[in-house]
Amino acid sequence: MTMDDVRIIGSRRAYEFAPDDIRLSTLSLPSVVERIRQAFRFQDATIGTPVATFGPVPQTLPPGLTFSLGQVEAPGGAEVLIRVVNFEPRRIVVDVAGPSAAIDVVFERIRESLDGLTSGDGWPALGEPTGTLDQSTITARLSFAPDELMPPRLRSVFATAMGVQANGQVEAIVPTLFVQRAPRDGEYPGVGPSSVDAFQLAVRAGARPADRVYFSVAPLDSDRHRRYLERLEEAVVGTAR
Repeated sequence: MTMDDVRIIGSRRAYEFAPDDIRLSTLSLPSVVERIRQAFRFQDATIGTPVATFGPVPQTLPPGLTFSLGQVEAPGGAEVLIRVVNFEPRRIVVDVAGPSAAIDVVFERIRESLDGLTSGDGWPALGEPTGTLDQSTITARLSFAPDELMPPRLRSVFATAMGVQANGQVEAIVPTLFVQRAPRDGEYPGVGPSSVDAFQLAVRAGARPADRVYFSVAPLDSDRHRRYLERLEEAVVGTAR
């Protein structure tokens, strides 16, 4: 296998909470906002409804908080850009331009910054998360050509329909892979921006198909995402041709 040039473009994680375990009324206090901003050197802090990433954001008052363009030292010592940290009524979403391990550092520092902080009724301003959701983006050079994602007979159908000569040197068949789970007997939700549970694979925009550089999005942390790509490469190369 020749999977190389692996680059982790970004990772994001949603920490999910029970109702009333994120007290936005306390977190929106100017002193608390400043405490969080300084902990990561965020360039911007805004009170408002965060952009939906892992699902709809309920309308509340206060509506939520968004911190953007900060930094954190990831395991190993590298400085990693924090694209955004969103505080929603039921989630904290952390998005970094690096591996998922950096998200763990960000969340633990958030907890440390808010340790002992209570709301007006004496309850902690931040409770314990009940679960997490992940998504990461990776680019990598894989050992298979784009059209090898399709079985040979299917490849032939598209080559004929599009007028692409088999094994041609001028044009290539370039499929995009989009795979998601759906209830077998329920309504299919369709493809859209809310498909955060989908596995997506496409030739990297700006690269030549012959370079075999792919852009991959998966609902996995960056370590598991890399292992998934390794298994995908083995499966495609093993069945190709």
